[in-house]
Amino acid sequence: MVPCEISELAYSTSTLALPQNIVLLVLSVVLVPAFIFWIRRQESRGLPAIIPSAVWRKPEFASACVAVFLSWATANAFAYLCSLYFQNVQRLSPFDASLRFLPNVASGLVANAFVGRLVERIHASALMLGAGVLSASAPVLLAVQDPTVSTDLLFSVSTLIIAGAFAPDAQALAGGIFNAVSQLGTFVGLAVAAVVTTAATPPSAGDDDDSATAAMAGYRAAFWLCFAATIVSTVVGMVGFRRAGRVGLKHD
Repeated sequence: MVPCEISELAYSTSTLALPQNIVLLVLSVVLVPAFIFWIRRQESRGLPAIIPSAVWRKPEFASACVAVFLSWATANAFAYLCSLYFQNVQRLSPFDASLRFLPNVASGLVANAFVGRLVERIHASALMLGAGVLSASAPVLLAVQDPTVSTDLLFSVSTLIIAGAFAPDAQALAGGIFNAVSQLGTFVGLAVAAVVTTAATPPSAGDDDDSATAAMAGYRAAFWLCFAATIVSTVVGMVGFRRAGRVGLKHD
């Protein structure tokens, strides 16, 4: 419900005053602590819980979830904003705009091709730092003008760390939570990016040049937000993975 409410604000911040949106927003806020209370109650009674609180006590897992939430939010918001930038500011056709994303696909393929070898030789925190610097450079280039890198490395490293942090009978649960968090990050990232873009876009006179300039002001604010989220994701990952060492090693 929270991403749904945030997406409503993308049209206009005044929509928050609508009765149905107020009700949904209050319900979404109340349901979060209610869900946590229900889980603890189930555990105290010895009954199964959907998400046992014990999984969040592992710093590597909690850090991976926070980092992937922010990175997935940033990656999807960045791709969405790039598409708008190419078409609304540079006045490219949808086909020409899609061609600009080919380097992003190539970087993802390269990252996945080498990640299996990198994780055995480089400390997880160092990988996080490298991936974070590369990923943060993309929104900065567009924010200050003229675009891209992927989050595949973070996702792969986090998956290996989670696999090593949990016993075999808990890995499926941890992996499911991890993937759910990444999908939630996608929804929230797109919604927040749309809200920031709308709020930061000034009214234009209506001609093409003015509308492009006004649109760029909104996109620039959203790109800076993507940069900030990437930096936070990198710091969280580095701190959380500092004890992970080199992941993906074979153990006899």
